Amino acid sequence: MAINGMKIKNHDGDQYRRILILGNGGSGKSTLAREIGSILNLPIVHLDQQFWQPGWTKPDIDSWRTKVSNMAKEDSWVMDGNFGSTFDIRLPRADLIIFLDFNPLYCLYKVFRRRLKNRGKIRPDMAPGCAEQVDWEFIKWILSYNHSSKVSLLSAFEKFHCTNKLITVQTRKDIDIFLAMLSRM
Repeated sequence: MAINGMKIKNHDGDQYRRILILGNGGSGKSTLAREIGSILNLPIVHLDQQFWQPGWTKPDIDSWRTKVSNMAKEDSWVMDGNFGSTFDIRLPRADLIIFLDFNPLYCLYKVFRRRLKNRGKIRPDMAPGCAEQVDWEFIKWILSYNHSSKVSLLSAFEKFHCTNKLITVQTRKDIDIFLAMLSRM
């Protein structure tokens, strides 16, 4: 089976075991990771949950890269999150990369909807002590994604020779088709 020309099984006909999900804030990376993990019975790694420390504190870059390297070495996972400083670790290790390439305005709408739903709460895909928040920096990042982070991401796909294991998804309908295909495997 294929979506956007991408087969649902790898070149050996085996199920994908290491799936990386990337995209703008609010694009649905964590939700899709949970859905795929449930269908394929794979462990889920939410990088936001692993990165952030209580109070939205960042770890030092060396310990973060070591942590990501250890997670990426595992035999199977569905990993969601951008964190461009670790593309060199994660992109080559992934069997399948799903890029959620949605309109930034749609993503911003989803972030605000999520914010209202989770006001004062900690989402299950976030670290303890990191209650849902939306600040101006996050809003600017979402709105400028196509001109900054997306450009870097597309460059990384080329640099790490990932285009042959990449699915680009631009609508929720594409995600629904993909999940239905996975469910029938």
